[in-house]
Amino acid sequence: MIVSKKTMQNISKPSISIAIFTCDDFSDLWETNVFFLKKNFPIKSFEKIILVTDKPTIKKIDGIEIIWPTDFPDHLNKLKCLIDKCQTKYFLFTLDDYFFIKQISQEFINSCIKFMTDTDANYLKLNIRHYSKTKTPQISYNMKFYTLRTELPYALDLYPSIWNTKFASETVDKWIFPERTIWHYEGKLYKLNQFMSLNKCYCVKSKNFCFEDVIRKGGLLNHAHSVLYNKFSIDLTKTRRLRTKREDFKNKIDCFISAWTPLFIKSIIKNRLRKKGKKFYSD
Repeated sequence: MIVSKKTMQNISKPSISIAIFTCDDFSDLWETNVFFLKKNFPIKSFEKIILVTDKPTIKKIDGIEIIWPTDFPDHLNKLKCLIDKCQTKYFLFTLDDYFFIKQISQEFINSCIKFMTDTDANYLKLNIRHYSKTKTPQISYNMKFYTLRTELPYALDLYPSIWNTKFASETVDKWIFPERTIWHYEGKLYKLNQFMSLNKCYCVKSKNFCFEDVIRKGGLLNHAHSVLYNKFSIDLTKTRRLRTKREDFKNKIDCFISAWTPLFIKSIIKNRLRKKGKKFYSD
């Protein structure tokens, strides 16, 4: 199905919110994150922007609703807190250290929402790094949308993505695992296939959506620092340790290996490591 640009421009304002998940330890990133969000994201397409943190704060950011759970601040409670507040059919999920330093087009966002509405989608990942967890694509609105193989770990992840609020709520209601951190949630999400439908989950391939990953293990990535400082005169080293180039190189190698290692080889390696006592978030 192909929709013309004129048709896409006439789509009414979608029922969607933006959710930035964070914690108090990363509050030094909030204002910069929101600065780029307002600068480069078509925020008029969204009903509200909600920043979800882990504890009460007196910090205020213009145009942003800051909320936190009243009980234990694990990821499930933070997600429930968001669901109670956003009151829109969809929400765009992102994290505090994902900076939208390049323009995201209105047409791209409209196309994604239109696709989700037409397919009654539950989840749409907005960036795809490799295709090991996808099925044959379908062409809609001049973009490729891939069906995710949700029986596999990390097919659904917490990179920027659009969620059906009802679907997200059901993941909270059906969660039976004792682990409730954001890492365990992302790792074990595929296991909910036993208790609820994880169908209608997709990802999109498009050059129209990108972001700068800024932090790794609490440290500022060198590439992010270079971009922020040289192009925008933003210096996060005032509050963040700058990672060594060796650390960043190792991170790139680890990501490359993870992305391109066949799934059956990953399974063999993980099984051997489990026998040696190593634990994985997805176990």
